[in-house]
Amino acid sequence: MTRGNQREKAREKNLKAQSGQVRLPTMSKLELIFSNFTPAI
Repeated sequence: MTRGNQREKAREKNLKAQSGQVRLPTMSKLELIFSNFTPAI
């Protein structure tokens, strides 16, 4: 039972990571930088 739960949790983490990568493939770092600097502007 515990192994199955760990596998499901790992699968959920992978799916979330993949969805995030699909949303922001290469611009993620730039968007993070811009979001950090926007309050200063």
